[in-house]
Amino acid sequence: MLYPVRELKQQTKRGILMGRMSRQKGKVGEREAVNVVCIGMWGCKDAARTSQRRGDKTPDIDLGLPMHCEVKRHARIAAIRFLEQAERDSHGEQPEFVLMREDGDTEWVFMCRARNLEVLSSVIYGPRTENSTLAE
Repeated sequence: MLYPVRELKQQTKRGILMGRMSRQKGKVGEREAVNVVCIGMWGCKDAARTSQRRGDKTPDIDLGLPMHCEVKRHARIAAIRFLEQAERDSHGEQPEFVLMREDGDTEWVFMCRARNLEVLSSVIYGPRTENSTLAE
């Protein structure tokens, strides 16, 4: 006995086939990022998930600002180990961040905890006269 073959419609995100559980995990991570980080920590009251509403070439979260926000939530992210090392080395006395780049890539990447972004930004971009170690 032959069974009818159903055509399976696979949903893609940026051209990559995704399973239902993967999509669900992505939605949960995006909602959490909006509520905890964007609204809760940064005060972006208009932040919202966008990837399911607007298609592929949009950020995962619309902050209402001219930025592109991609959300990643995984069981383990290798780069987090670098940040944990910086946190151990600082003994919690200063906000930590990591600068990293891959061999063959000339662009450096900056990573910090979301809770430290405001203080790091104020130190880096605050009045240059208050911090004599930064170039004017």
